[in-house]
Amino acid sequence: MSLSGNLNTMSFGDLLQFIAANQSTGTLQIRRGQVLKMVFFDKGRIISSSSSDPKDYLGHFLVSQGIISEDELRIAMEIQRSSKMMLGKILVMGGKVREEDMVHFLQMKTEETIYTLFLWDEGEFNFYADEFINRLFVRISLDAQSMIFEGVLRRDEWNRMRSIFTSNNVVLEHIPNASLNVEETDPQTRMIYERIDGAKTIDDIVIATHAVEYTVCRVLFALFEAGYLRVARVAQAPVESRLRGGDHSMTQLVDEAKNKLVKGRPEEALDLLREIEPASGTFQTEVVPLIERAEKDVIREMYTQFLPPDKVPHVVIPFEELGTVQLTPQEGFILSRLDGIWDIRSIVSIMPIKEVEALRLLKRLMDRGIIDLKE
Repeated sequence: MSLSGNLNTMSFGDLLQFIAANQSTGTLQIRRGQVLKMVFFDKGRIISSSSSDPKDYLGHFLVSQGIISEDELRIAMEIQRSSKMMLGKILVMGGKVREEDMVHFLQMKTEETIYTLFLWDEGEFNFYADEFINRLFVRISLDAQSMIFEGVLRRDEWNRMRSIFTSNNVVLEHIPNASLNVEETDPQTRMIYERIDGAKTIDDIVIATHAVEYTVCRVLFALFEAGYLRVARVAQAPVESRLRGGDHSMTQLVDEAKNKLVKGRPEEALDLLREIEPASGTFQTEVVPLIERAEKDVIREMYTQFLPPDKVPHVVIPFEELGTVQLTPQEGFILSRLDGIWDIRSIVSIMPIKEVEALRLLKRLMDRGIIDLKE
């Protein structure tokens, strides 16, 4: 069986139902913009998943659950770089997680990665029958039918949450005289609740807790309905500027991006390629490989020319002036982790965004004179 299409014509729930009913074996690959997710099946049962979204990675999932700290994640990833071992095995060997618990967490991570797909209204999908595209995964076994039921409930709940939290620019605050006893809550709820300060947006909290958007909104919405939080305001969304202005065909953007790559200007090429709508006909076959090439070139350029991985970044403007600087949630996250000890490699490893984006953010903060590298 082969299957391909877009989630705007066949929902993820229907797609999952079809594969499960046919007891199919193989890999379901779904791409929306720069995010690629894969779900692996064996005779209709889900046996694993993978994602290019860093928030879906095991390490960030464990941080979001309060199982390990950012510092423990950083150390484990340093060991992984030198040993090439799987992160889960490193954490088990280091005594951070028990082996029997790790199996449970891997299953939870797989479930959460898949549940987010129920919230996608569009995305190109392909099912590769009898083929496992990525064989480096720990095998589990999940019933697709039960996941469909839960996924549909989550989608309904998501729509209900969005009626109150109209965007991730919503800012929440505590309601006076309605203090939550955090000692009686789970670590994740505590982590999210303690970041409510009347200034942080939902996006800020998503980044700070390493969690996926749905999880943060679910916790905030439960606290909102229980009378612990209220909506303070809706922050102004950052303006996304188009590089070139006007309408340009995909062919024009691709040609110019190729030219930038040849001239050794990968950042400019990357920005041009990201202006192309993911729904374009040949996006996956022509644009995605170019984006991947541009990202690799940007990473190499950043490490060799601007951000040596062993250099330590530090804030150079007075602390009292930081409040007057306009920062994105990601930039605020980076600045809060600059302790004068962690080097570039360490900072990038604990960022719940792609490596290329973390490096570009650091470079932008340097260019703005907010941070510098220690000699």
